[in-house]
Amino acid sequence: MFLKKSFKNLLKKSRQVLPGFFVCANLVFFLFILSFLKAASQTKDTVFTTKSVIVTADKTTDKAASSLVPITIISQEELEQTGAWQISDALSFAPGIFIKNYGGLGGLKTVSLRGTTASQTAILLNGVRLNSTQNGQFDLSALPSSLVEEIEVTRGGASMLYGGNAVGGAVNILTNSFKNESFFKTNLQYGSFKSSLISANGGWQISDSLGVSALGEYSQSAGDYPFHSNQFGENVVLKRENGDFKNLSGLITGKFPFKSWQFAAQTLARKTERGTPGAVVQGRVESANARLDENDVLFSLNSFKDISENASLDVLLSSKFNNLNYRDPDAMFSGNNGESLFKSRDLTARTSSKIFFKNWLADVFAEGGFADLRGDNLQPGVGEYVKRATVSTGLRGEHEIEIDSLLKVTLHGGLRFDYFSDAGNAFSPLLGAAISPFKNLTFRTQWSYNFRPPSFTEMYYLNYGNSLLKPEKSHSFNLGAAWQPVLKTLLEAEFFLIRTNDQIAGVPKNPVQWSAKNIGLVITRGVEVSVLLKPFDEFSLRGNYTFQKATDESPESYSKGKQVVYTPQHLASAVMNYGFFKSGSFKSSAGMQAQFSGERYSLPDNSVESRLPEFITLDAHFVQEILFKNFSLKLRAEALNIFDAQYAVIRNYPMPGRSFRLGVSGEL
Repeated sequence: MFLKKSFKNLLKKSRQVLPGFFVCANLVFFLFILSFLKAASQTKDTVFTTKSVIVTADKTTDKAASSLVPITIISQEELEQTGAWQISDALSFAPGIFIKNYGGLGGLKTVSLRGTTASQTAILLNGVRLNSTQNGQFDLSALPSSLVEEIEVTRGGASMLYGGNAVGGAVNILTNSFKNESFFKTNLQYGSFKSSLISANGGWQISDSLGVSALGEYSQSAGDYPFHSNQFGENVVLKRENGDFKNLSGLITGKFPFKSWQFAAQTLARKTERGTPGAVVQGRVESANARLDENDVLFSLNSFKDISENASLDVLLSSKFNNLNYRDPDAMFSGNNGESLFKSRDLTARTSSKIFFKNWLADVFAEGGFADLRGDNLQPGVGEYVKRATVSTGLRGEHEIEIDSLLKVTLHGGLRFDYFSDAGNAFSPLLGAAISPFKNLTFRTQWSYNFRPPSFTEMYYLNYGNSLLKPEKSHSFNLGAAWQPVLKTLLEAEFFLIRTNDQIAGVPKNPVQWSAKNIGLVITRGVEVSVLLKPFDEFSLRGNYTFQKATDESPESYSKGKQVVYTPQHLASAVMNYGFFKSGSFKSSAGMQAQFSGERYSLPDNSVESRLPEFITLDAHFVQEILFKNFSLKLRAEALNIFDAQYAVIRNYPMPGRSFRLGVSGEL
């Protein structure tokens, strides 16, 4: 009986994924037959090269150009050029990304990819998931940019690779790797609204396989920036209040060998205190006295071993602890006198075995996890404790065939199964192909079936949770090309389509209460175009444009065909840096950054009253570098939002106007 029921469930799942599966399957099958017939006539073997270990002159362009999936690499050099204090500052310059910014240094900042929600974008730190099981999101203001060496943005459905939440894609943040020699860096900056940042980062390289590094950073802001507001028909200038922010972060990383294993361990700790003012409405500011204290500790241990010349084993253990204390003395409809206390834990163990054989790559993986939440604002029938256990397993593979000296075809695919103790299960297949008719040109296509499990907040939070929620399920299709005409130059164009069923959203129950529900169907389609130019070492230019149309297509929905809230149809960005002077020990450079966002709506009906106008911001910076024998000193000056644009990314959450920063950094 059990087997019969399981077979019926599997058959039902297969019917959901078959339409997209056959679209890509026919293409991949044709390519496979073509490549097989050609390869069969050749007697020589083809050496397989994995895309993740290609080492060439410029990793930023080469890796993105040869990738089987659309990927954007933001290097440490670009992070330094943009002067990013927070990771969200730099992510805005990747295609398909929209940062939902609630204002100022301390405002909540979440990332959305390709018109999906923040909960539908997976955020990882060195491969360790950061998305909170509590709310499904991750606040990017929590991570300092000084710990980052590189950011990889995978665009398009990637649940087979990264598990839940990767409906729109994934952002993998890579921390500073060990160098061939010991080093020390320090950075001091000060800016408008009493904003300041101080960081120190050092590493001791004992040998090729043994080293340790440490980083500390403290940032703060008064958050009292002025903004324009219409109060009862009169345009006035007000000051943001209760927007102060203090963040202390520390990271310790070490690598060491043990017998035939290589280990890498890291511990990241963070303490944040901030005011969380709400929307600016007529005559008052909501949650004007609300405060949020948060403490995080993330630990991970990664071990790697070469089993043979053609096989390796990778084991990852991670744990994440979070304490959150939210206080709003003015709250009217909250339990516990406006105070919310939550403690959450996320534990994960993962093992992966890779096997290389001629032109084949196979990766078998298994993962187990446990998450729980203790809180005093959960549903009455739930109590003060909820938990979730997960089990995942899967297989992925790549097959590369060199048809002739110019034409190469790579087929890739996989299947993942996830089980959730309180939220059902999910199958996540992926199928794709890449064709390289010339050395520096790649055409790629991919179909995947993705999922997102409901968060604890969506299922159990007081006056909002719904324990009957189903996981979101999504078809994702991508067709694009990457061309690297010359070294350090990359041109990309992608078409994408995402069809999400059972999307979770807040629906009003009565005038004062909302509830999470599976609302139906959301379709997102769009085009991404990007260019990265580095014609010579002193000049770089990155530009992106994204058109995305995300609409509610739920049957009988009152907002059917309307644009999903806070998903602009047009996004564009550009960042340029030019080293215009170099003489002896002196180097001077300058650059500009521009961002554009099209109109958005704050309500599902897209009413005129809910429309937020498009906005554009322009920043500029100047850097003077002084080189000594074993030491370099950089002086930096920045002007942000030069034209003092008055805008809000989220309705009634004003953004800062024109501001300035000065900084000095050194490296030994």
